[in-house]
Amino acid sequence: MKIAIINLGVDTNYGGSLQRYALCKCLTDLGHQPIFIPTHFYVKVPHGVKAILLYIKRIILKYILRRDNTLTVLFEKKCKIDEDINMPVFYEFFRRNVPYYNRIFESLDCLKELNNDNFDAFLVGSDQVWRASTNTHYYFLDFVKKGKKIAYAASFGNAAEDYTQEMINRIRLLVSKFDAVSVREKKAIDIFRRFNWTLSYTPECVLDPTLLLDKDDYLKILNQSSLKKNNDRNLFYYILDFDSQKKSFVERFSYNKGLSYHGLNSLHPYLEFSDTNPLPSVEQWISYIRDAEYVITDSFHGTMFSIIFNKPFITLLNSKRGSERYNPIMNQLGLEDRLVADNQLDQLSDVDFPAINWKFVNDRLSQLREKSFMWLKQNIV
Repeated sequence: MKIAIINLGVDTNYGGSLQRYALCKCLTDLGHQPIFIPTHFYVKVPHGVKAILLYIKRIILKYILRRDNTLTVLFEKKCKIDEDINMPVFYEFFRRNVPYYNRIFESLDCLKELNNDNFDAFLVGSDQVWRASTNTHYYFLDFVKKGKKIAYAASFGNAAEDYTQEMINRIRLLVSKFDAVSVREKKAIDIFRRFNWTLSYTPECVLDPTLLLDKDDYLKILNQSSLKKNNDRNLFYYILDFDSQKKSFVERFSYNKGLSYHGLNSLHPYLEFSDTNPLPSVEQWISYIRDAEYVITDSFHGTMFSIIFNKPFITLLNSKRGSERYNPIMNQLGLEDRLVADNQLDQLSDVDFPAINWKFVNDRLSQLREKSFMWLKQNIV
């Protein structure tokens, strides 16, 4: 089958890049032809006359109206760095590893043109595609006129409460037209019931696409690169929402473990680094986890790859980004004791985390992987 993959737009997101890769690889292994549909990639930075006008506006705000526009300037700097420096790093991984439609779709009207491309199915997912803050109708495939409609490992994140009654009513009809729906968290099934989104079947919980592949699949990506293994005993941290408390915890924990530490955080490269210093490549990010002796992260996919590579880890819960999405998989794998709330950091030490029973984790993950893979096989025919 020729399958259009509808997902969040390509950006400087390691987990997003790798779950697109994993889903496309699984579908290809099943004999299908998946094609990722790029939507919005990034916030466009103005150039030319628009850039000059924007600069004048900043001057007026800061020196005449006396308004603090620091956050605005920082956001624009982030967009500029992403567009000029970081995105090419991710595009390169994207071009080498993910089959994609050679066009960026920026509106619902543009997506309607896909109906002329003879797709047999449209698949939305994975990730938080049904989060209310990012919700648009194309994540519920309202533009699709023909072909099967499927959702794989779709997630609401923590934002189901943000759905208005008007949104719930509008989407009810769209959801009812899906041929198959699977979700990443059990909570999503409860949301279907609460919103009275009726289907002729019960949505099933499946694994995030990144977990459908094993360590050897990702090592093949690294083997294609020239990256050398780092044999130093180190702790790698990948913290999306970095602050002084988390920084102190990383320093204290790594010291107690006798490990050097390095990592990526929300400030890199917008504050601490040169504008000419790009983010590490997707391959480098994988290698950081492969080579680490310990991982500290507040990222969902940082956690998933720690599990895939059997690395002892601590996950700092991040309610803004959706902390409840961790519970199902962590409970199933017996890893719920690796989840730590922000208000616990000052009291924690390395002795609070016993060794992980990786045999149990890997055996259980293998069972869940087989079940999720079977869902794909049975529902995409």
